[in-house]
Amino acid sequence: YLTPGVEVTTGPVGQGIANGGGMSLMHQHLRAMFPSLFTHRIFCFAGDGCLQEGVALEAISVGGHWGSEMVLIWDDNKISIDGSTDLSFTEDVPAKFRACGWEVLTVHHGDTDLDEIRRVLAQAVEVKGKPVMVQLKTTIGYGSALAGSEKGHGSPL
Repeated sequence: YLTPGVEVTTGPVGQGIANGGGMSLMHQHLRAMFPSLFTHRIFCFAGDGCLQEGVALEAISVGGHWGSEMVLIWDDNKISIDGSTDLSFTEDVPAKFRACGWEVLTVHHGDTDLDEIRRVLAQAVEVKGKPVMVQLKTTIGYGSALAGSEKGHGSPL
């Protein structure tokens, strides 16, 4: 599948964060050499399961240390394929990102408030010199009979 503007899709959970982080760091290097050619930002979209993987935490740490300017949008719906994320994932995720040097922004009404999403994303791209994590609070399967349930993870709605 080819989608304009989408450079990488990954299968293994957590790999997208590492891909996005590497692309963002390379982008910064190229922007320093060719500033008029490299004016865009790298965006990465990740779910709860992605943030539970070790490879993701390593990429998050390196991105904060080296000042990656990636914008990571975290779909914080509190559901994994096995059920509620609190079955295996209870840490304070925004605090973890802050501890790694990231700016953290939150969209409180990700299911319904498109203006809030636009406003927070506009704020995210203005941050310079460090990566940004946008906590997008959503409900998995929003509007369906499976809303809020792990049954909405990959099932027909």
